[in-house]
Amino acid sequence: IVNSIVLNYLIMKIGFVGLGKLGLPVALAVESKGHEVFGYDIKQQIYEQIKNRKIDYKEKHANNLLKKTKIKIVDLKKLVNISDIIFVPIQTPHDRKYEGINDIPKSRKDFDYTYLKKGIKMISSELKKIKKKKTVIIISTVLPGTIRKKILPLTNKYTQIGYNPFFIAMGTT
Repeated sequence: IVNSIVLNYLIMKIGFVGLGKLGLPVALAVESKGHEVFGYDIKQQIYEQIKNRKIDYKEKHANNLLKKTKIKIVDLKKLVNISDIIFVPIQTPHDRKYEGINDIPKSRKDFDYTYLKKGIKMISSELKKIKKKKTVIIISTVLPGTIRKKILPLTNKYTQIGYNPFFIAMGTT
């Protein structure tokens, strides 16, 4: 009985807002560790990939994990309500010069945070409606200072923001 209680305690309900080239592979990896995963994305093509159990980009092990996935696709309201923790891997488009494979150019250009900001606003709004504090971990690529300057002002007292950069290369998530 004790082992059963401990096992149930360790299995979390984890939400992913964004199931693109970073989000889906991370969600599959988390699910493979025994957690219950919920996903939401604004792009219909993502749901088709999950339904068809095949992605159209190279990501080691992802297609094998996708064949046996039980990720539950839900609307944002349900994801926010049911998840113990929410990961946010929403795209932050940027100039290819800043991919990290070359020296950083002398002139700098910030990433496009439009999608990330919209996602954080939506999550914060849902949390405010249900009046529950939840931990929201951004795993999108952002430049130093972005969370403090551009993301935190969009949240409310129910949104506990954290940032965990995944220093990964596409195809190796």
